[in-house]
Amino acid sequence: MTAAAFLENFIGNHPWAHIDIAYLDAEPKGSEYTPKGPTGFGTRLLVEMLSNWRSN
Repeated sequence: MTAAAFLENFIGNHPWAHIDIAYLDAEPKGSEYTPKGPTGFGTRLLVEMLSNWRSN
């Protein structure tokens, strides 16, 4: 939230979004979907969203 509030001061009157894609959590053992180590769920979300983006 702090980063989004800071960035808002510089955006002006433009649509924008702040998405946290940095290290989210560490998976100690790993699983079928999540490998051992940093999870990167935000990055995975962003890539999935952009891959499925459609213009209206």
